[in-house]
Amino acid sequence: MTLLKVGRGEVLNVFKLRIGSTVVLIDELECTLCLVESRLRQLARSGLTEDKIKKFFKALAELDLSNRTVAFAKSYEIVLQLCNQDDIYSNHKSELRERFLNIVKPLLNLNIDISRAAKWAANANLLDVEMPHYRPDLSKVLETLDQEPHILSSRDPVSDMYRADHVLYVLDNVGEHLVDLVLVRALVNAGKDVTLLVRELPYEIDITYRELLQDLELLDLHNKVRVRVSSGRLPPILSIKEFDTNTLVISKGIANFEAYLNFYNELRQHKIMFMLTIKCKPLSKLFNVPLGKSIILSSDFLNKLLSETIKCKEQASR
Repeated sequence: MTLLKVGRGEVLNVFKLRIGSTVVLIDELECTLCLVESRLRQLARSGLTEDKIKKFFKALAELDLSNRTVAFAKSYEIVLQLCNQDDIYSNHKSELRERFLNIVKPLLNLNIDISRAAKWAANANLLDVEMPHYRPDLSKVLETLDQEPHILSSRDPVSDMYRADHVLYVLDNVGEHLVDLVLVRALVNAGKDVTLLVRELPYEIDITYRELLQDLELLDLHNKVRVRVSSGRLPPILSIKEFDTNTLVISKGIANFEAYLNFYNELRQHKIMFMLTIKCKPLSKLFNVPLGKSIILSSDFLNKLLSETIKCKEQASR
């Protein structure tokens, strides 16, 4: 992997766009529009009626949207209640897993090193529910896996993986989890103590504990890793507070990344490596990375950027 060299001035220019009376990193209006569009699409999965729409917007109007992580989780709960279902993506996830498995199955038994497996894991985050400016394309999975992700880190993140004794791996979507387990196996083979952190309750197409179990056996990992389960609909990264701050955390997906921003003071002491595909315009602007491209971002690097942003804001307000 090659480090993406981002000059100090360029970074600040990206972040200056997000500075107002408070430090705002993500375009609030666009995120709200994304929330509404996504939830209406999900309501439509069980039949969109005028009554459902009225009840949805009435409940949405009562939500506090200042914390995006909480707003997305609670608005999803509203959808589930209106649909009278616990998992509106259950069948879709089963189909998605089978399709993804058929594509990557020849790769699952390859004995690859941590470096290549990390590249695959970052690029496998291309799956997701439909978003306003992003549509996942399974036909591009194989050609995407070996692409070089953008590295936003002051040092090679793979070196951190090799140095770590304990790794906490925060999972994201169904399908991509199969590629995640290839990286997990590479870490286990390198002598790392690995714990997987996964949701208990369904949320969009995120993998749950029950869905994960069959594939731990498929990759012969069922007796080689521990699994911890997060409760509720909030992103599982919030459960890392229960772990030692010296543990290396590998965090997959946008929701876990945004939860870190929204709960920054509670999570900032942890050493985290974020792996995600850029699927929305606010994140594309934030990191100056095109839509559809993947990044590996270290929390140390991100924390420095946040610190620079705050200093820039304070200077601008004088």
